[in-house]
Amino acid sequence: MEHRARRQAGWATLTVTVLSPNGGEAWAGGQVQQITWTTTGVVTATNPITLLVSWNGGNSYTPIATNLADAGVYPWTVPAQNAADARIKVVVVEQDGASASDESDGPFIVDSQIQVPGGLSASPYQTWTRTNVFTLTWTNPPDLSGIVGAYYKWNTEPQGPTDGVYVATTLPIITGLVAPGDGKHSIYLWPADRAGNLNAAQRNALQRLLVRRQRTDQQRGVERYRRQQRLVSQRR
Repeated sequence: MEHRARRQAGWATLTVTVLSPNGGEAWAGGQVQQITWTTTGVVTATNPITLLVSWNGGNSYTPIATNLADAGVYPWTVPAQNAADARIKVVVVEQDGASASDESDGPFIVDSQIQVPGGLSASPYQTWTRTNVFTLTWTNPPDLSGIVGAYYKWNTEPQGPTDGVYVATTLPIITGLVAPGDGKHSIYLWPADRAGNLNAAQRNALQRLLVRRQRTDQQRGVERYRRQQRLVSQRR
């Protein structure tokens, strides 16, 4: 809600308006986000801006920064909080004592954690199959901003948060996964949320996806020939 100040006759009305975050955003703790605002009527003050944050829907506020220039933007390292009803307030104070303030029109989310997905399973699983196409399912973990996708990687553990293939999905299922070849395979999966939280250490894994594809007549002929050659070599 915007609060305006009365000023001397002939002076422009002092106002401030929060532009971002203004409600509906999801920001991850530890990331740098831009708080933005606009003012009218600021004439003489050089450092008139104070920024504050509320973690409880505007019931109380704590300072982020004071005595800022009216630049309209402030890079904020979001604290490692978990809040579903965060709000920003911007206060402007002129040299003549006039002041105005505004806060986010609605709540935004600060989400600072991501958890391991549960119930990871594949179909088919732990049985030799002639197909190398799998369906992967799991249970999304509780998440303040909501799961919006997942990464997966075949056979080797991920070395970083994006060391895999990303699939955008709010549902805990990926279809049409193609195994890289015959034999035993493992697969790793870790989720991503709307705030941008992503951690490959928070992963689940399956260790026995088995593939034995149907051989063609030509492949069977080659294998027979090779076996015969090995037998001939052993008899010499």
